Amino acid sequence: MVIARSTITLIVAQKRHLTGMFVENTRDGGRFGNVPPGTVVDTKIVHPFHFDFYLYSHYGLIGTSKAAHYTALWDEHNFTSDQIQKLGYHLCFTSARCTKPISLVPPVFDADLVAYRGRMYHEAAMELQPQSAALSSSTSHICCITQ
Repeated sequence: MVIARSTITLIVAQKRHLTGMFVENTRDGGRFGNVPPGTVVDTKIVHPFHFDFYLYSHYGLIGTSKAAHYTALWDEHNFTSDQIQKLGYHLCFTSARCTKPISLVPPVFDADLVAYRGRMYHEAAMELQPQSAALSSSTSHICCITQ
């Protein structure tokens, strides 16, 4: 009997960062002057040793395109950089909520929405508790923080 060992690839996606990029020539930026979708930045401004890259996967409005920053923390599949970048780009077209590509891969985008909704439910539950119960449990409640 052969037992197959599962493999895992762990990638962190970050949308809220301060890195901005612009096209070198305005004619390269399309109609609105934004960085074209499908653009990957994986040299010069990324970490010299870590496997990270910036990906523009969506069409932006006037001056609003912002890349998502992806960092591979663990890769047992031994993906090449081109394979992971293409996978991320193609996943951005699979959102059930939109017919166009989105700025972040859908699993991360959906997890952010779920965390936001959970925080809203938690805050509503805290408001409904009587004041004395809220004071006694103030040290043991859970706080959700999303980025």
